[in-house]
Amino acid sequence: MFAVIVGAAALACGTAPITLEQAKQLVLAAPNIRASVDQRHARPFFEYVEAGPMGWSFDVKARNPCSGRGQCSNLLGHYAVSRRTATVEDLDAGSDGRVVTSARMAALRRRFQHKACGPRP
Repeated sequence: MFAVIVGAAALACGTAPITLEQAKQLVLAAPNIRASVDQRHARPFFEYVEAGPMGWSFDVKARNPCSGRGQCSNLLGHYAVSRRTATVEDLDAGSDGRVVTSARMAALRRRFQHKACGPRP
């Protein structure tokens, strides 16, 4: 009986929705955002945020001007984050977008889900 209760509690806290701030942290940890920060010292910001029943959509740009000659953009990407699963989708990858992840993103997801569970007995 105790194992069933513990299992149910784990299931309930594992499905707790993430917050907008947590979704933003996940997007900033996306591999191509991190690469832009590391390689060209981009300073990302959220130009556009749209909330929906399933989560959020973001347009992420760099505050600093793009470097290089010719045409370039300070757009870092368009993303969608699921409120329930904390998955991040790069909407610019492929024809229908692609879920992206990294070790940093996985660690953030675990931390957010652990916080939602509260202290363990």
